[in-house]
Amino acid sequence: FFRASFRHTCYAASSYHFGVSCERGMKFVESEFKEEQFAPLLRNLTNAEMEIKVLSRNLVAHAVHARAVVGLWDRELRSALGDRKICLLYLASEMMLTTTRKFSVFVMEFMAILPEAFSHVAESVKVTALGASVADVLEALLKVWESRELFPPPFLKKLRQAISKPSAAPVPTEEYVPLPVRVSGPPAPVTAEVPSPS
Repeated sequence: FFRASFRHTCYAASSYHFGVSCERGMKFVESEFKEEQFAPLLRNLTNAEMEIKVLSRNLVAHAVHARAVVGLWDRELRSALGDRKICLLYLASEMMLTTTRKFSVFVMEFMAILPEAFSHVAESVKVTALGASVADVLEALLKVWESRELFPPPFLKKLRQAISKPSAAPVPTEEYVPLPVRVSGPPAPVTAEVPSPS
């Protein structure tokens, strides 16, 4: 997947101020990636196409910090509510489709977390605000990725399986209190009253 040298890319957008300077041509942003700068933008992301494209381009410009970028995305996905989870998936898709033929570092980083992310979204959100099935929305994303040959077929199959399988064991209810287990030491003293022989 990795190439010997990445094509350097820099994007500028008038609606956001990231402190990114663009010279003629394209360059990577090699400055430090600051999560506090991008977290509010992920947190308030809508499904507006231009907003997703602009944010995607500015995140892609930090490809040298791809792991940190994808880690931030993953944390925001977990804490997001309702349709904003879908918006974040659209953002991830835009980032990967934008970069796949130039440098695939984002594809590799997202591959590490997408199965769990798909399962999480499928469990957390059943229907979008417009009444669409979230499973259908996820399948539509998979078909786009399949047509663009973004992932190998076995990985796409894994993502399809993640839509219908739970991502984790059920969380115990508040009433459930596990019994204490003694690991070492003398036997615990008997505290219950023993009835006297009649």
